[in-house]
Amino acid sequence: VICVGIPFPNALDRTIEAKRAYNDEQRRLRGRTDLLPGQAWYAQQAYRALAQALGRCIRHAADYGTIVLLDSRHCDGGGAYVDGVCLAHKNFPKWMRHHIKNVNKGNAYINVHESRSIAGWAGLKTTMKAFFSQAPAHCEEVLSKQKDSLKAAKERLKEYDPSSNRYFDRKKGVWSEKKAHPIKKEEPK
Repeated sequence: VICVGIPFPNALDRTIEAKRAYNDEQRRLRGRTDLLPGQAWYAQQAYRALAQALGRCIRHAADYGTIVLLDSRHCDGGGAYVDGVCLAHKNFPKWMRHHIKNVNKGNAYINVHESRSIAGWAGLKTTMKAFFSQAPAHCEEVLSKQKDSLKAAKERLKEYDPSSNRYFDRKKGVWSEKKAHPIKKEEPK
């Protein structure tokens, strides 16, 4: 998937202007910390739309793909890191943040965090080639684990005897005994 730019909503749209002003006003006048500041809300809308579009590439655990973001605003530029994530990547979904790598303009690694940087377009080609050669085997491993887990669940289900007093408590994740309820007999009138 190749994405060019960041899909910010139309800043001049009256509803967008009103929502940004409302959030700022509520935070300022009423101390509403449960609302994002107007600009942060505006950015969140763009990154939510971006994440939804990028998520089309990877729909389940055994999918694989490469997402190329063509916009310098996604590059960290060697900036500050918080919890191992640069500030430029903090708006991306958590599942994506730690997998983002920047392509440098030159052919050398310029970032202190070399694992997060790729040397030029040639480096991107090499990295993608290695990724796509390894991805199918990884996905097969993921699918195999899922199949094993499903098989084990089916085996546990076979142990269930509908005539017994046992049932599987989904909340606790264990088999439990049914409690007998006394049968009320109606008294004759």
